[in-house]
Amino acid sequence: MFSPLKEAAYFARHHARPLLVIAVVLSLPAWLVEYSLPQPDPEQGPNLQFLLSGILITALGVLQYAAAIIYIHQQVQQQPISAFQSIMLASQRFFPLFVLNLMMALVVGAGFLLLVVPGVFLAYKLMFGEFFLLFHGHKPLQALKSSYRHNSALGSRLLPPLLVWIALMVFAAIFNHRLQPEGSTDWSLQVLFELVYLGLNLFGWALLYRLYQRYLSMEEPLKPLLSAPAQPAQVIDQSSDKHPVDDADEPSDGNSNSDPNGPSDDEPPHSPPPNKQE
Repeated sequence: MFSPLKEAAYFARHHARPLLVIAVVLSLPAWLVEYSLPQPDPEQGPNLQFLLSGILITALGVLQYAAAIIYIHQQVQQQPISAFQSIMLASQRFFPLFVLNLMMALVVGAGFLLLVVPGVFLAYKLMFGEFFLLFHGHKPLQALKSSYRHNSALGSRLLPPLLVWIALMVFAAIFNHRLQPEGSTDWSLQVLFELVYLGLNLFGWALLYRLYQRYLSMEEPLKPLLSAPAQPAQVIDQSSDKHPVDDADEPSDGNSNSDPNGPSDDEPPHSPPPNKQE
């Protein structure tokens, strides 16, 4: 149930540098925009400048998440690419990605307006939309439908690791608010918490991909992102029922006396697919 947390941490730790490049390159412009603008005055009404900056920050977030999961996906498919190549591939699919996120925001927002629970439920059901758009060649609406349809009867597998990650994000936000009350800014603490959020984002990207990889990736055929034919995915070993990290509390970083068929530093641990729900 909680093994995806360990596997995601393993992958994020061994690929921290390129994932950090993706995070920083696409977060830095958003930080500059966010911290350079003055606080909005509610009495002045809507402000075009803040509206445009909000759209820019949202667009950068869409690119950042897409580039991160593209990078992870190519590592898993044994077609590794650089962080900047991942950003370029995400940029090529920016428009459908932005449309998908806009549609998802409207649907989830409507759910929150009705009641909080429908909004949370819809966010949970649609959270793999980007994966089906990028890796299965779906259009935005079809990708959301696929995420909703295939993300069924998986709550006992998906929710525990997701709740752990969400709890970590919430605790970080609470500590940030406690140490920096509204109206005061300690730049050293602010930088520290931005780094904490970056680290949690890296872990979250790897975790979401691992959950998709384990439980949803085999539901529909994959469509290669690159022109070269994709290699067999390293994720699921149909011939083995033993998890490669069962013999140790943590995967070894060393190469001596290791199984040549075991996971290397450039690939996440393998795991057999779960039994399908009856």
